Amino acid sequence: MNLSLQDLADFHVIVSLQGPVKSYVDNVPFHTAALEWDVGGVVAAELPEDQRRERYAALSREIAVQVSNLMTTLRGEEAD
Repeated sequence: MNLSLQDLADFHVIVSLQGPVKSYVDNVPFHTAALEWDVGGVVAAELPEDQRRERYAALSREIAVQVSNLMTTLRGEEAD
């Protein structure tokens, strides 16, 4: 099933990067998907700056992969 951009506009997604969505949102609205992505822990402030940068870069890459996978799931693998 391929969804158009208009079809996708009817959906909402809540993503938690730290634990269950229910910890942050009491009632998930209709037409809303609640997802929990395990992208790793919080970046510790006491890490040296170069290690913090590396960790943030790794988090950014992991989130980008998750978003790409979500879009493939919603639009289908053959979508343009």
